[in-house]
Amino acid sequence: MRAAAVLLLVAVSARAQDPTPYDLPIPPPSSATLRALQPPPEGERGRTLLEMQERGIVDRAAREWEPEDMALLLRMQEAERLRAFDTLQQKAGTLRGYAVNKKLEDGTRVLWLTKRGFERYFFIKSQQARQYFEVKGTDAKWVFKVKTSKGKKVFDVSGMLTTEGDALHTRVILGLPAEWVTGDGVTRSNQRPKRPTPSPVLPPAPGVK
Repeated sequence: MRAAAVLLLVAVSARAQDPTPYDLPIPPPSSATLRALQPPPEGERGRTLLEMQERGIVDRAAREWEPEDMALLLRMQEAERLRAFDTLQQKAGTLRGYAVNKKLEDGTRVLWLTKRGFERYFFIKSQQARQYFEVKGTDAKWVFKVKTSKGKKVFDVSGMLTTEGDALHTRVILGLPAEWVTGDGVTRSNQRPKRPTPSPVLPPAPGVK
């Protein structure tokens, strides 16, 4: 039933108008993602290569991949966990060209984000990040001056999320504590300010009325 639903989703999406593709620079993965950048076990190499080919990360005739290819694969898998398919359906109106439905050797079906789909998703995510910081009190003309709590730029000159900005906005999406600094130097957070703890009322000393 689940596989049938996925197939129906892709079929319906394929009939929608396909927006103009975006060929945009993608920042490198976070240090946490890089720490996971280990060669897959020998028995998994074939499946990993197939996945990269189907996603459009490497050519279909490729027999090897470069470290940056694996880094991109991890970024795409992370995007899927952040519900990239829902974002594309909502904002782009289609999954055509952005996802591939693949039947594996064991008969199961998987829906994989393509490289083109990831580029489109990252473009949308950067737009949503700009809107988020505007809602949180940053004037639109100053939004590109937003920095992380460590002083790193959140957006590059083209308006796309930087590596640090992407990590910051991902924390926001996941509801994790995140802080940033506005263009005028004000530190803001996605957490509600804590109410001050009232001072305890001490009982009067003995003999004092």
